[in-house]
Amino acid sequence: MRKAATERAIVIDPAIRLFYVEVVPPTLEHQLGDWDRIAAELDARFGLKDVRLDPVLLGSLQKIVRQGKWGVTVTVWQDREAVRVQPGYVEEAFGLAVDIGSTTVAMHLCDLRTGAVLATASRMNPQVAYGEDLMSRVSYCDDRPDGLATLHGAIIAALNELAAQAAADAGITTDAITDIVLVGNTVMHHILLNVPPRELGQSPFGPAISDAVDIKARDLGLKLAPGAQAHVLPVEAGHVGSDNVGVILAEEPERPRQTRCG
Repeated sequence: MRKAATERAIVIDPAIRLFYVEVVPPTLEHQLGDWDRIAAELDARFGLKDVRLDPVLLGSLQKIVRQGKWGVTVTVWQDREAVRVQPGYVEEAFGLAVDIGSTTVAMHLCDLRTGAVLATASRMNPQVAYGEDLMSRVSYCDDRPDGLATLHGAIIAALNELAAQAAADAGITTDAITDIVLVGNTVMHHILLNVPPRELGQSPFGPAISDAVDIKARDLGLKLAPGAQAHVLPVEAGHVGSDNVGVILAEEPERPRQTRCG
């Protein structure tokens, strides 16, 4: 079940970036909200306009700002959404790269600043217990009222176990992981996203969506940082999945998009 990651010479340009800002405490005369002050500073110092805060972070925001004595590190996704706020100055950012195969699931924990792989964890895909091949899993989802929920729950539980293992091996906690990228064949892609794969089992094998999907990790059931973002690569066809897209991107990143992703 072991799957090692090979090294590639790439330009590090992660979707997740860290920004440290200091803000002036509110007064009776100036009672602008804590996040509004942070957002204004992100704009003034880094040119990040209209960065929104993931609402799940609001409950802890004021405590964190005061713990940092009005200095905080903001983790921003795609320069438009704050997915984590930490007290004081922080340099560490972590993400997961995951390949969901029909037989094996492989996960790599990466340092998003350097691109280094810090830990690797893998295991057999637990969906094998419900069908060894893709078509039998499509049938399992189609024939049982709880079929899709069962297979989706199985892969999410496996991903959470692997994330906990990788984080422990790297000496961090899972709530420090703010980004996850996932690939898989088209059936695995649909089950991961809790999308019925029925149409993939019959001609013309049309997927529900071909484009990439951005979704909150928590909405998939993943136990990472509360605001962590999940990115699922696009699929190419009914039985040419995002795992193939990932290989092309890794091997030939300089190729134009229309060539790389169909």
